[in-house]
Amino acid sequence: MSGGNIYYSLFNQTANVYFSGTTYTGSTEVWNLLGTSTGSSYNLSSTITSSITNGDYYKLKFRADDITGNTFSTSQVTFIGDTINPTLAVTTASGTYFSGSLLLAGTSSDTGSTISSVNLEIKK
Repeated sequence: MSGGNIYYSLFNQTANVYFSGTTYTGSTEVWNLLGTSTGSSYNLSSTITSSITNGDYYKLKFRADDITGNTFSTSQVTFIGDTINPTLAVTTASGTYFSGSLLLAGTSSDTGSTISSVNLEIKK
């Protein structure tokens, strides 16, 4: 017989509170059940639903327990909440009709993090 449970712990460092699975509560670490394994291995494919506050700092950890009581915890992953969408504006285009080349210009910005990419799609 094999199996066990996978848990996560989410800590809002800025507010100094742990996520309880439904809300952020006190400063005592809370382990929330993420999944149960029925075999000797587990492929993690789950979504953690939590309210993230823009600009706040977070720590995320995972823990696995087997049915005999052995426990393994991962090192923590830290991240900054970024809930604000970036902006993008096309400021100029070279006319209504074009042949050969098209001049496009614009701006993009983000208040929480840096812009990782801007994609352009032209449809016929």
